[in-house]
Amino acid sequence: MFLIKPDNPYPELDPETMRRRALIATALGLAGSALPAWAEAAARTPDGDNTRMRGTWDESYTSTRHELEYLAAHYVTEPGMTNHSEVRDSGLWLFAQADQLARHAPTSKASDARRLAAEAACFAAGCYLDFGHMRAATDLYHQAVITLRGEHPDLRAFINTQANWVPMYSGHWHTVLRRSEAAIRQAEEHGGYALLMAYMHRAHALATLGDRQGAALDLLAAQRNINRVPGCETPHTALAYSATKVWFSSANAYARIGDAERQSAAQYRALEDPTLGWMDRQLMRIGQATLDPDPEHAAHRIRFQLLSIPADGFAYCVKNTAEAALARLKARQITGRDHTAGREVVALGNYLRTVQVA
Repeated sequence: MFLIKPDNPYPELDPETMRRRALIATALGLAGSALPAWAEAAARTPDGDNTRMRGTWDESYTSTRHELEYLAAHYVTEPGMTNHSEVRDSGLWLFAQADQLARHAPTSKASDARRLAAEAACFAAGCYLDFGHMRAATDLYHQAVITLRGEHPDLRAFINTQANWVPMYSGHWHTVLRRSEAAIRQAEEHGGYALLMAYMHRAHALATLGDRQGAALDLLAAQRNINRVPGCETPHTALAYSATKVWFSSANAYARIGDAERQSAAQYRALEDPTLGWMDRQLMRIGQATLDPDPEHAAHRIRFQLLSIPADGFAYCVKNTAEAALARLKARQITGRDHTAGREVVALGNYLRTVQVA
C-alpha cells in the first residue's frame, strides 16, 4: 500500500527487515535506516504489516486501531507482562505503521490518523519506561507530541503528563512537581485522563518532598475528578488512566504520607476491580505489606511477593517501589528500639541487589 525501497547499507539483513527499519526510523524522525539500539528488535517482530494490505486505507486504519487497542489491554495482564519485550516491540512497530497511515491519509481523515500514531508512540513509550529504558521513553513521548501537530489537546495533555513518569522513576521530584503543575493547567483547560493523572503526580511529588497536607489535597482533587472524566470507569488499559488507577495510586501516596487508614481504604477500592493490571497488583501487594506494623513481617511478605514474579517480567517500576518500601522499613527499624535493620529487612535488601530489571 505504501512503498518504501530503501538502499541497503546492511547487506546481512533481508529486504523486509530493511524496509521495516526504514519505516521505524521515519516514524522516529531519523534519516536513513539507522536505528538506536533500543529500537532494533522492533524491525524483526513477526507481526504483520498493515501498510502492505491490499485493501483500502480505511481497512488498514481499522486494523491498526484494533491491534493497538488489543495490545494496550493485553499489556496490563500477566501474559502481557511475561512477554513484555514482544509487546513493546509490537508497540513500536505499530507506531511506525500508524505513522505511515498518517502520512498517506485522506485529508478528511489525517487528524484521526495522527491521533492513532501518537497513541501508538505513547503506548510504546510506556512499555520502554516500565522496564527502565528512559532514553527510549523520552524520545517516544517527544515524538508522540510532534506527531499531533498541535491537534487533540486532550491527548497532548495526557502524553505530557505520562512523560512525567521519567523524572518520577529517576527520583527528580522537583522536576516532577514543576511539570505536574504545568500539566494540571493544561488538563484543566482540555480535560481527559490527564485530569486524573496530573493531580496524582503532583500528590506523589508533594508527599515525597514532605508536604503532606498539599499531597492530601491533590489526592482528594484527583478522586473528585473521576466524575469529570468520561470513560474512566471502564476497564483499565495502557492507553487510559482509569478510576481504579486513581485509587491504586492514591494508596501508594497515602503510604508515603503515613496515612494507613486511607491507604487501606484506597487499596480496597482498587482491588475491587477485577481488571486491575497485573503489574499494578504487584505494586499493590507491596503497598499492602508495608501496612504491617512489624517491619520484619512486612519485609518477609514483600520478598516472597517478589519471588513470585517471573524473572523476565520484573519491571523497573516494581523494583523501584520495592526499594522505596525497603527504605521506609529500614527507617522504622533504625528509629525504633533496636536501632538496627532486622534479618528480614536485610534479606529483602540483599535480594533486591540481585534483581536484574528486564
